[in-house]
Amino acid sequence: MTVIRNWKEVVPYIGHDFAIIWPIFRSVGWPDRTPDEAPLRGMDGFTVHRMQGAQAGDYHDHAAQEQVYYFTSGSGQMKLDGEIVDVQEGDAVHIPAKVMHQFINNSDDWCEHVLVTADVADPPTGSGSPTLIRNWKDLVPYVRHDTAIIWGLFMGAGREDVDPESTVMRGMDGFTLHRMQGRLTGEYHSHENQEQVYYFIKGSGQMKLDGEIFDVKEGDAVYVPPKVKHQLINNTEDWCEHLLVTAGVARS
Repeated sequence: MTVIRNWKEVVPYIGHDFAIIWPIFRSVGWPDRTPDEAPLRGMDGFTVHRMQGAQAGDYHDHAAQEQVYYFTSGSGQMKLDGEIVDVQEGDAVHIPAKVMHQFINNSDDWCEHVLVTADVADPPTGSGSPTLIRNWKDLVPYVRHDTAIIWGLFMGAGREDVDPESTVMRGMDGFTLHRMQGRLTGEYHSHENQEQVYYFIKGSGQMKLDGEIFDVKEGDAVYVPPKVKHQLINNTEDWCEHLLVTAGVARS
């Protein structure tokens, strides 16, 4: 079953000391969540976070989960196993299991990021693996699904047909940024054993999901389960931009 949720329709909570968190999607079986709120089978969570200026989250790690932070607006710093690095809009940060991490908003403005979490079946022994920070503007894009311009931020470990530096993920298969110009339509396709979440950052358009057309806009997250045929249609005059997160789902 596909699900479309906009973060503005989700009730937030406060977590990690100062982060305002909108839990758009959780994993199947999450306590006190409806099937629409918790449809994920390959990922563990898909959330939107905001933090006001001059605040910081807690310093923590996850024993058997990897995370990707993608900054959609604002700037700040991340503390990663003791090292402090600057982050800004367009940065994606891959945090392997067991890496201590903390977000610090050292600016006067709000900072917003998407946070995706996935379980790792074989977390590393000892301390965590190295983190990786990539900004989509530093990457060479490619075209796929007929008309999508894609920046491959992170890919699953072992994949051979992509930039080797990107293949760092062990719980997810892909974390990419997509743009499509106005008046174009993507390929109508499905994935046998993968689920996907589309998160629309800028612009609007339509998605065809198993033959039914739905309007989509900035702030919408679209959950696409395995085997569901899907297609992005940019029926506007403007560019449409979205994140696409892909994770494998075990055969049922």
